[in-house]
Amino acid sequence: MKPYRLCIFIFVLLLSISTTLAALSASSVTALEDLEDDLDIVWLLRDSEGKPQCTSYTDLGSYVGCNAAGTQITELILYSRRDYYGSIRDSVFTSTALGQLQRLTVINAVWNLNTTNYPRLTTHDKIKEFNLISENATASYVNFGTSTQTYAMNALFKVYINNCYGFLPLLSSQVPFRNISIIQHPVQSLTTNIPSALFTDTLDHFNFRLNTAPSNALPSNIFTLASGLQYFQFQAPSSYQVNLGQFLTAPSSLKVFGLYNVGLTSNAMPAFTSTSWNAFEYLALQNLGLTGTFDVRYLYSPNLRYINIANNPLLTYSLTTEFGEKSSLTALYTQNTGLTGQVPSNILERGLEFLNVVGTGLNGLLPSAFMCCSKEALFDRAIPPSYVFNNNSFSNYFGPNGERSCTPVIQTIQPTPWTTVDTYITISGKDLGDSFQISLRNTIGQTATMGCSVLQLDVLECTNPYIQGRGDLIFKLIVDGLPTYKTTFTYKQPVIYSVSQISTLGGAVTITGDGLFRSTSSLGSAVKIYGIDCTDIIVLETFTKFQCTYGPGITSGSPVVVSVKGIESNANESPKFYYKAPLVTGVNALPPNTNANLTISGTDFWNDVNQTTVLIGNSIQCPVLSVNHTTLICNFPSTPYTATSMNLQVTVADRNSPQNRLFQFIDTAFCPRSCSGGNCDVGIGFCVCQDVFGPSCSEGNKPINKLPTTGITTPTLSLTSPLNNSVKLDAFLYSVIENGAETIISNWNSTYNPGIDSWLFEWILSNKKVQVQIRYNKGQGTDTLSGSSLTYPESSYTYVVKYQTGVPIATLSFKFAFQSSEACPSSPVYAYPTGDTQQARWMVWTKDVVKYHARFPIVAMLNGEYARSDSKPIGASKATNNTEIIISMGNPQNELIYSAGFQYDFEVLQAQGSEIQPLTDSCLTSATPEPTSDDPSNVISKDNSKKNAIIGGVVGGIGGLIIIAGALFILKQQIAIKKTNSLLDQKLKSLNRTPLD
Repeated sequence: MKPYRLCIFIFVLLLSISTTLAALSASSVTALEDLEDDLDIVWLLRDSEGKPQCTSYTDLGSYVGCNAAGTQITELILYSRRDYYGSIRDSVFTSTALGQLQRLTVINAVWNLNTTNYPRLTTHDKIKEFNLISENATASYVNFGTSTQTYAMNALFKVYINNCYGFLPLLSSQVPFRNISIIQHPVQSLTTNIPSALFTDTLDHFNFRLNTAPSNALPSNIFTLASGLQYFQFQAPSSYQVNLGQFLTAPSSLKVFGLYNVGLTSNAMPAFTSTSWNAFEYLALQNLGLTGTFDVRYLYSPNLRYINIANNPLLTYSLTTEFGEKSSLTALYTQNTGLTGQVPSNILERGLEFLNVVGTGLNGLLPSAFMCCSKEALFDRAIPPSYVFNNNSFSNYFGPNGERSCTPVIQTIQPTPWTTVDTYITISGKDLGDSFQISLRNTIGQTATMGCSVLQLDVLECTNPYIQGRGDLIFKLIVDGLPTYKTTFTYKQPVIYSVSQISTLGGAVTITGDGLFRSTSSLGSAVKIYGIDCTDIIVLETFTKFQCTYGPGITSGSPVVVSVKGIESNANESPKFYYKAPLVTGVNALPPNTNANLTISGTDFWNDVNQTTVLIGNSIQCPVLSVNHTTLICNFPSTPYTATSMNLQVTVADRNSPQNRLFQFIDTAFCPRSCSGGNCDVGIGFCVCQDVFGPSCSEGNKPINKLPTTGITTPTLSLTSPLNNSVKLDAFLYSVIENGAETIISNWNSTYNPGIDSWLFEWILSNKKVQVQIRYNKGQGTDTLSGSSLTYPESSYTYVVKYQTGVPIATLSFKFAFQSSEACPSSPVYAYPTGDTQQARWMVWTKDVVKYHARFPIVAMLNGEYARSDSKPIGASKATNNTEIIISMGNPQNELIYSAGFQYDFEVLQAQGSEIQPLTDSCLTSATPEPTSDDPSNVISKDNSKKNAIIGGVVGGIGGLIIIAGALFILKQQIAIKKTNSLLDQKLKSLNRTPLD
C-alpha cells in the first residue's frame, strides 16, 4: 500500500471506530480491499476493525451497495483515480465475494476484456446492468481481443460500453435486452455483428456509434420488432448502406431518433407528411447526403426541441418569420447545408438557444439580438446560448471579436413599485442580450446588483435585492464598447398596520406593517411620532415589525411617520400613536359620611395634578391632591353609604381608565372590623395589613413550620404549625385546563433555591410550560401585583403559579387543591362581599387550635398585563361531593392567551376558646347555620354542610383566564364526614361571643 494511502486509511479508521454495520463475508471484504489496490482508491467507511463494509464510498464517488440484510454486495460503482487508470483483477468476481452482484459500473479503468483474462466476470450470471465508462480514450479503454467470443452473462438487460475496440462479443442473456449502448474507440477498429435478436418489444434504448462498418445489415423491420423503442441512435461509415424509408413509420413511443454518416439507398429528404415522426423530440439526420428541399414543417412540429441536419450541402430551404411564431426548437444545427436567405428578426422569440449556420448561404443583416450577445455566446459550445455564423457573410457581423452595434432598451418593469414581498422582478425590453449586469443605486447612496436569468428573448427574471428606497437602475451589457441603459426604480412606500401603546413613562413602541426596515442599522431611515424621533430601532421581523424607544409624555392621537431609505409612510392613512390610558388596580375602601383622602393604586397616572381628574360613579368629584405614576391621592367628600360598588375613573389628558367598579365603602364581610389598623383594598379584595395580620389585621399570625430543603418532587405545600404538629393541610396545583381539556400534572422537575428560600417546580410539554414557586417568607414583606401592593407577614408562605404557551389558546384554567388527611375534618370558612354568595376572597380552616388562613387576591396577570379575577363558588359537585369555586380573570378584550399568572398566600392563626375544632372519629350530619355578624370567624360557606370541598371549575368565555383553587379532601374512611347538630350550634354561639385576637 502506498504511503499516502496508508495515512488516509489510518485517519478513516480513527473516524469510524464506533461505526456498527452488518458484516460482509471475509471474501467480500477481501474483494473490496483488492479493488482499492487495483484502482488506487480508499474506502471511506469502515467497521471497528478497519474493514470496508456496505455503503462504503470514496472521494471520487465509488460506492458499495448491499442487500437489505447487509451481508451481500449487490451494486458496485468504481471510479478509478484519474491519473491512475487501473485494471481490475478477475479474482474479485468469485461467487463467494461478488456472487450476488447485480449492477456494475466502472469508470476510467483499463480493460483487456475476454474470456481468458476474465473467466469469472464474463460468465457472471447475476449481473443485470454492466457499464464500462471511459472519460479519456487514450488512457482508458475496453479491448475485447482479436476474436469474437460469447459472454455467458445470462441476467444482462442493460449494457453501456464506450471507447471499445477489437471484436465485439456476443452477449448471451436469458432475458431480453432493454438498453444497449456501444460506442467505438475513436481510433481503433471494432468488428461488430448486430444480432437481430436484440430487437424485441422490451428494447427501449438502442445506441450504436460505430466508425467501422458492421459485418451485417440492420434488420429491415426494426420498428416492428422493437415496437416499444424510445431511443434510437445509429452511426456507421458511409460505406454502410441504410434504407431511410424503413424508419419513416415509427412507433409512437419513439422520442429520440438519429442517423449519422451512413450511406442511404435513397438520398431524397422525405416530406414531413410522409413520416410518423410527430412525437419526436430529437431528430438528427447528419451527414447523410440528403438532397431536395427540407420541409420546414419539421421546424414547427410542436414536440420537436432538437434538429440536426448538418453536413447535407444539397439540402435546400430558407427561414422566415414564421419560425419565430411557430417553432418550439431550442437547438437547430444546420451548418453546411443549402440554407439561403436572411436570418428572421424574430428567430429567438420562442426560446432558441443553439443555432449553427456556418457554411450556409445566409447573408444580409443579422438581427440586433445577436449583436447584443456576449462574445462567448458566438462560439460553438455545449452550454446555452450558442449562436455560430460565418464571419464575413453578414453586413453587420464580422465574427465574435469584431465590432458590433447594439442599443439595449428596458421597456417595462413589473411589478412597479416593488414591494418587500416580491421575490422576483420581471424586466422586459429589447436587445437585452445574454450577458449583462444590472446595478441599483438609491438616493441615499446604497448600491446593489440584481441576479437575473433569461426567461425568453429580452425578458429577464431578477431576484429582488431588497435595497429599498428609490433611485437609478443601470443596465450594462458585458460586451466591450456597447452602451448602457439607465432608468429608475422605486419601492412601495411603507405601510403601518399597528402601533402599540406605551406607558406614560416612555418605552419601546412596537410597530407592524409592510415594507418596513430590513435591518436594525437602516441607513437613511427614521421613525417620528408627533415630529419627535423614536430612537434605537430594533427589527423584530424583517420588513414587518420593529421596536423603537419613545420618551415620556401624555400627548396621544399623534401621527406616526416611518421613513425607509427616503420613502415615507402616509401619516393620514396610518394608525395613530397613543400613550396608555390610566389603569386603576387598587383603592382603599372608605367609611361612609366621612370626608377622607382616597388612595388609588395603578399605572400611568402621570405626575401633574392639573392634568389628572378623578370621577367616582357618575357625579362624585374627588379633587386630586398628589399624583405620581402609580399612586394618586384625592379628597373624597362625605357621602352616604351605598352597598353597591361604583366605577372609579381616572382621566389623564382626555384618556380615561377602563371601567372597573373598584370604589366601594368598607364591606366588613371581607374586610372585618374595617381592617383595624390596615387598609381595606378593593383592588386586592381583602384587608392589606401593616403590622398585625389576619383577616381583620388584628388576629396576629403564629409560627409555621418550614418545608424540608430536600426530597420534594411535587409542588405540594404541607402546612403545619408548632401549635399542633399532628394536623396538616396540603395545598398544591393539581392540573391545567386548556380550551376545556384538563391535563393532570404529575411529573415535575424540582429544585430548591436557598438564596430566595424557595422551592421551584417546572413542567414542560411541547411548547407550553408551567412554573410554580413555593416561597417561605421569613420576615414581613410586600409583593406588587399589577400595580397593587400586597403585604405578607413573617413566617408565612406564598404560592406563585406562572403559565406560558407558544401556541395561543382561547381558554385557560388551573385546578388548585387542598388535601386533608383527618378522618373527620372540619369545614373551610369562606368570606364573600355583602349580598354576594359567589365571590370568595379568603378562607379560614380550623383544625384543633390551628387556624389556616388562605388569601385569594382578585388581581392576576394575563399576557403580561393586569387582569381582575372574581372567585365564583358554583356549589356542590354531585360527582365528587366537593364544593367548587371558580376564580375567573376578566378579559374584556377577549384576547388569545399566551401567558398567565396568579398567587395565593398562607399563614397560621391560633384558635381561641370555642373557635377550637376538636378532632373526632365520629361524624354525624348537622344543620347549617347562617353568618350573623362581621366577625371573620363567623363568615361561613353556605356549602359547609358538605365536608369535602373544592375551589374549582370550568372556563367561561373566550380568552378568559380561570384560576381554579380547589379544596380536595382525601378521607381515610369512604364515608361522608358530618358533625352533630348540638356540637355545631354550640360552636357557632361561642364564635359570635368571642372577640378577635
